[in-house]
Amino acid sequence: MTFTQTALKKLKKKAKTLARSSGISHAQALEAEARALGFRTYRALLDDINSVKSLFPMLERYRSIISTGDISAPYTDLTIAEDGPFRVFYAPFDYVNPDARVVLIGITPGQYQADQALSALRTGLENGLADVDALRHAKSTASFSGPMRNNLCAMLDHIGLPAWLSIEDSRSLFAQHANLVHTTSVLRYPVLRDEANYSGTPDPLKKPFLKQFIDEYFVTDLQKLSSALFIPLGKVPTNVMNHLVEQGAVPPDRVLFCIPHPSGANNGRIQAFLRNPETQNLISQSNQSVKTDTTDNKQQKENQASMIRNWTYLWKNDMWERKTQDIQFGNRALRYAAGDQFHKRGVKSGDNVFIVTVKKGVAYLGGVIQVKSITDREAAANTLGVSSAELWGASEFILPDSGNEDIFRPNLALPDSLIENLQLMHGKEGMRPPKRDAQGRIDRQTLRGIRELAPGEEIKLQGLLK
Repeated sequence: MTFTQTALKKLKKKAKTLARSSGISHAQALEAEARALGFRTYRALLDDINSVKSLFPMLERYRSIISTGDISAPYTDLTIAEDGPFRVFYAPFDYVNPDARVVLIGITPGQYQADQALSALRTGLENGLADVDALRHAKSTASFSGPMRNNLCAMLDHIGLPAWLSIEDSRSLFAQHANLVHTTSVLRYPVLRDEANYSGTPDPLKKPFLKQFIDEYFVTDLQKLSSALFIPLGKVPTNVMNHLVEQGAVPPDRVLFCIPHPSGANNGRIQAFLRNPETQNLISQSNQSVKTDTTDNKQQKENQASMIRNWTYLWKNDMWERKTQDIQFGNRALRYAAGDQFHKRGVKSGDNVFIVTVKKGVAYLGGVIQVKSITDREAAANTLGVSSAELWGASEFILPDSGNEDIFRPNLALPDSLIENLQLMHGKEGMRPPKRDAQGRIDRQTLRGIRELAPGEEIKLQGLLK
């Protein structure tokens, strides 16, 4: 198991209490607590933590600042190195997905992406996530976030990437199919020039201060991606990848060139690219050596099916009130939820379904159901020990594990700061937060039915339920 720094602090506190209450030494109490968690000794627990430190040295270097310091612009406390007008600062883009089939390569994270990543990392660590999980969540949240993601997905759809990966669309690479993609930049950590986002000028290959970051981080990361297709986005990443191909560091048939950078400032080139019939389904015309066979595709689909996904499910106000009234009779447990679209939307055993509603423009969180099974009315009635007439009207019922039901919370309002940043899937629009009307009230329609949460967003809701 991987033990986090947050959990270590809790363990030390428990050990101190145990030592006081039982009369044993503090060292003995530490050993006892470590064994209770499955470690052979307290030293083994510390070794587990140190092994994670060695994987992410930059996180360890800035951990205290990320936990309690100032992580907002101008990021002074997070500075890694400076040279004249250039400054590099830390933001959590360390995680590498070694199983990725596609690698999307930008120039360097901008300040908007850095803000998103740092905030997500702090939240993840505060909620007790292991370092690797917190870093994965932070990177997934921030990579190519903002308006550029729309442009990027449009171009990836245009070249035929979804068909090549056997997925529905490119937006799902930032949601349920995040396991297929690795997002990165030739300069892994954010670079500022005169305290503004660095745009690629001067050429980073010709600037020794910048090239050292390419060699130390980007090239090292590529070596961990043994069978992926590399897609550089724009002139600077293309030049860097051409350089690496010439150096023999990357096979030329594993690089797909010609895609513009997705920045909004590049809109003219993007539109020309999307109108060009020669770039449509481009991926099917090249890079044959990185295609997988039928066995690989079957394994990929099996892996996707095993992923835990997270959803919101909007209850009507009368359903909410009915469950609220049940509390008066001691029925606080969320024993089931009823609907007609669970199977169609892809909800499965192991997924988490967060029950929500909107009343007078305010969103509320009732609790979460960790799905053990999806059944019909008769089977649900038998499992719950009630008559089918007592169940809500629907064709499908999601049931949690008996004895592990969450409790219903009728008055837990979602804070504005959370709802404004909560990323939900909205069809062709992709991931975005719920909308508000002209009076600033939550638009109930943007939460209707079953909505999938972006990876990591469940942490925000689970934090409230604690």
